[in-house]
Amino acid sequence: MSPRLSLFRRCFHRAASLTESGEVGVSELVKRTRNPIRELVDRMGVKPNPKKEVIPLSIGDPTVFGNFTPPSHVFDELKRIYETGRYNGYAHSSGYQEVRSCIARRFSPPSPSPQLTANDVVLTSGCSQALDYCFSVLFEPGTDSVLLPRPGFPLYQTMCESKGIHFSHYNLLPEKEWEIDLEDLDRQLQSQPNVKAVLINNPSNPTGSVFSKEHLQDLLFLLEKRGKVLISDEIYADMGFPGVSFHSASSLSENVPILSVGGLAKQFMIPGWRVGWVIVHDRQNTMGGVRNGLGTVATINLGPCSLAQALVPSLLEKTPADYFEDVKIRLEEHARVVCGGIEKIEGLTAVRPRGAMYVMVRVDPSVLKFEDDEEFGRRLLEEESVFVLPGACFQYKGFFRIVTTPPIGMLEEAVNRIAAFCSRHRL
Repeated sequence: MSPRLSLFRRCFHRAASLTESGEVGVSELVKRTRNPIRELVDRMGVKPNPKKEVIPLSIGDPTVFGNFTPPSHVFDELKRIYETGRYNGYAHSSGYQEVRSCIARRFSPPSPSPQLTANDVVLTSGCSQALDYCFSVLFEPGTDSVLLPRPGFPLYQTMCESKGIHFSHYNLLPEKEWEIDLEDLDRQLQSQPNVKAVLINNPSNPTGSVFSKEHLQDLLFLLEKRGKVLISDEIYADMGFPGVSFHSASSLSENVPILSVGGLAKQFMIPGWRVGWVIVHDRQNTMGGVRNGLGTVATINLGPCSLAQALVPSLLEKTPADYFEDVKIRLEEHARVVCGGIEKIEGLTAVRPRGAMYVMVRVDPSVLKFEDDEEFGRRLLEEESVFVLPGACFQYKGFFRIVTTPPIGMLEEAVNRIAAFCSRHRL
C-alpha cells in the first residue's frame, strides 16, 4: 500500500468516527435513552432551603435511613457461603441450578397444576435487568407494542424508548384504589393489533396498590380473550399490609402466558445486592422460544454476583415469618402517619395504599395556587426542603409521590412542613 493511500485511509477512518464538532459520536440507542426523574430534577434547578435539613421523600430505597434492615441471619449465611469457597467462580449464565430450583419451588402454582422447574427461571442482576431481558426477548423494535400502566414506574417507558419498542399507557383508577381501568385496557387491545403484551406492577410503585384476586381474574380473562402475554412485575410481592393478601397473577391462570419478574431487593431490604429473576409460566407450551431466548440473552451478562445469588435459598426458605410480618406492620404504620397527616391539609388528598412503600397525593388546583405538580414539588423543595417526586415522573400529572420508609419522626416533620407550605399557597 502506498504511503498516500495509507494516510487517506487513516484520515477517512478518523472522520467516520467523529462528528462535525470533532467529538466521537454515540449510538442512536443512547440518544433515545432518557431518565424522566433525572430530567425533572435538572428542570427543577432549585436548591433546598439552607435553613432546614432536607427530608428526601423521593428515594425508593428502604435501606437509606437504616430503620429497615435485612433478616438477621443473612450476614452469617453470607459468611458461611463465602467460606465454602464454592462460589468464587462463574455461575451458569442463567444462575446456579440449585438457586433456580429453589425459586421454581417457591413460585410454582398450587397442585395439581404442572410445577415449575429450574429451566423456567433465569437469574438476573436485579429486577430491572429481568425487565430488560423480557423486553429484549419479547418485542421486535419498531413492530411490536406493549401497554404500560399509568401511573407507572418510569423505567418501563425508558426501556421502551431506548430499545425502539412502541408503547401506550392504560389507566389506573385512583377512585378504585388504583385498579386497572379494564374498559380502557380492552379498547386499546382492540384498537392496537400490534400489542403483544400488557405489563402490570403488583404491588405497585408509585401507587401502593395491591390487586385483589377478583380483579386479577378479570384482567386474566381479558388477556386470554385477546390472546396477549402478561408481564407481571412483582418486585414488591408479599408486601401487602396486614390483612391484605397478595396474589401472583401466575397462580390464577392456566391459559395466559406469563413472564413474572421479581427479586430480593425490597422484600428482603437488600436492593444493592442486585439479585432478580424472570420466571416463565407456560402451561400451554407456547413460550418455548421465549424460554430459550431468555437463556440466550443471559449469556451476555453471566447473571448476578455468585455470592449474592447463592443466598437466595436461605432467604426464601429460612427467613422467619415474623420478619415479614414486622415489615408489613411497620410499613402500614408509616403509611398511616403520612395519610393521616395529609388528609388534614386542605387541597391535598392521599389515596391510601394497601401495600409497598408509596403514597400518591392529589393536588387540588382549585385550592392551591400552583401551575402543576412540578411547580408544587419545586417550590416545596425550595421553601421547606422536602423532596417529593411530581406525578409527571409517572405519567400522571396533578399528583405527587411520597416514599414512606423514612423514620416516623421524619415523616411527621415532613407532613408538618407540607401543611405549613400549603397554608401559605392557598387561593
